[in-house]
Amino acid sequence: MPDYLTQCFDNLRTGWNPQEPTLTPDSIRQYGFGSLGQCVVDGQVYAQPLVVQNIASPGGSVGDFLLVATEKNWIYAFDTVTLSQIWFRHLLPQGERLVTPADVATCGNVAPFIGITSTPVVDAARKIMFVCAKSVASHSHGSVFHHRLYAINLHPGNDWKPPVQISATLQYGGQANYFNPQWQLQRPGLLLMNGVVYIGFGGHCDFHPGIYRGWVLAYDATTLQQVGAFVSTVSGLGGIWQAGRGLAGDGQFVYCHTGNGNLGGNDLGDSVLKLSIQPGNPLLQLNGFFSPCDQQLLNAGDADLGSGGPLLLPDQPGPFPHLMVSAGKEGTIYLLNRDTSLGGFQPPPAGWTPCDQNGIPTPCTNSNLVITTLWMVLGQAAKCTVDRDALFGGPAYYAPAGKFPRIYYSGQDEPVKVFEYDQTQGKLSGPIDQAVDAISNGSIPVVSSNGNKDGVLWVASRGGANGSRFLLAYDLDPNLGLGSPTALLANLSAGPFSTEQGGGASLGPPATVANARVYVAGDGQVTVFGLLKPQKGCCFIATAVAGRESPVVSTLVLFRETYLATSRLGQRFIILYERFSPAFARAIEKRRTLRVIARSLIVWPAFLLAKSLLGRDTHQR
Repeated sequence: MPDYLTQCFDNLRTGWNPQEPTLTPDSIRQYGFGSLGQCVVDGQVYAQPLVVQNIASPGGSVGDFLLVATEKNWIYAFDTVTLSQIWFRHLLPQGERLVTPADVATCGNVAPFIGITSTPVVDAARKIMFVCAKSVASHSHGSVFHHRLYAINLHPGNDWKPPVQISATLQYGGQANYFNPQWQLQRPGLLLMNGVVYIGFGGHCDFHPGIYRGWVLAYDATTLQQVGAFVSTVSGLGGIWQAGRGLAGDGQFVYCHTGNGNLGGNDLGDSVLKLSIQPGNPLLQLNGFFSPCDQQLLNAGDADLGSGGPLLLPDQPGPFPHLMVSAGKEGTIYLLNRDTSLGGFQPPPAGWTPCDQNGIPTPCTNSNLVITTLWMVLGQAAKCTVDRDALFGGPAYYAPAGKFPRIYYSGQDEPVKVFEYDQTQGKLSGPIDQAVDAISNGSIPVVSSNGNKDGVLWVASRGGANGSRFLLAYDLDPNLGLGSPTALLANLSAGPFSTEQGGGASLGPPATVANARVYVAGDGQVTVFGLLKPQKGCCFIATAVAGRESPVVSTLVLFRETYLATSRLGQRFIILYERFSPAFARAIEKRRTLRVIARSLIVWPAFLLAKSLLGRDTHQR
């Protein structure tokens, strides 16, 4: 079973965990699905929770960790089995305090504190978590703001190396560009690729446009020394925020979106960037960019491309093996070829408008390097204005068996929409399907599956004025369709999350689906979901072999509750059993030969052991 080490599961940001054999549509329908409890924390959780397995403690025990970071600069490790707290730590140096919206004169989209906003990233081989935290030291002569990069041992949560102060100065065209820690917000999830940690920065709600810029800073993951830097604009703005979606990487290049800002010269506002390390050079190299043909309208209407983040498709057969999709507030989806310079900028013809005199959308034409443009297909607002707030975050990817790959977008206040990439023609089309339920404020969806089958789409709403999040689950059977009445598997409350002081939508992180659990972050808690037992204690394999009413099953259930559930080791066995046995049980139910083997080698020996121990316990009492 895989770890969940980075935002949206992998560096491509597909959001697809293909090794989840337990949380299948059939098991959710059969055993039920709901809340199993909460992990309580101090502060809002904008960072997506992460899951790392087989962490050894100094005492010799081994466990699976749920890692959580909050806006109050607390980081936590919880046991994924018992949900008990293993350790916690406050990343707030002595003499410093938490940053508030008043400190940065912001619109309040992150409130009441601004600390750890981005999703950390884990180096699984070295058992280290990289975290970026913001704080401020107040002095009589003024306030000094800090961004720091921490490298934390997963157990016991201490520093692997001392944290480093984040700073940068770049020269462009004779002009010095300074990283200003007060006005920069570190929102995109961190990227760890080829031994380098990449960190993206934007601003606080486009305030202070002449001071903040979009930055990508690169740090060696071993020395924590800065090895590269890039600034998106010299005139200001161009922030890299992506509604929290992580910087993406394909093993060679780093990809990101920029927000509102000028375009031209050394300014790359509202653009998709393709960057790489230059050994021995402090500058990250710009290997290509794409700016929509209506970039000037996007910038003028606060419809920045930077509200979304890229999804890099896994390698594809056909004419275009290396692809990516991008979209922002306008709701237009672009399919780009990563093997090119991405297309640059092609301005629209003179007099062009988004719609003709009859109100029919008239898209402008981008470079011929842009493979597909799906004009304003996301969002519910009128299509004759670019100021639409259609999307925050990005999509999920899934390749069901026997079908072309699917891409799932959850736009603002609309149902999830499905798009399809035709690998033979090299073309993106859609929406080919959509769900029924509109998602308030949208979502960053994720997918789990058992290989290329048993897919489930998980949609955790972003939160908002009602102060809560909801978790929806959809069956991704391609023959069923999201609009089918039976496609919706769950629609559950996922706890409070409302931070906007200005009354807008919050930006809750995507759900984390790992090892038969779903984790949804919120205000002061992470809600944990999973399969519900159809009765007290469920012996999947024994039930498949002997039937639910068999005395063998009742004996094993009693043994489970009497012995296993009362010890930490037994609890861990239960969670592993519930994780792996349902798939085996379903196979047993279909084949008599497997039932005979399971009865002889698993069920009967377990029954005899349980009966013996229970009988001894009764005799002693």
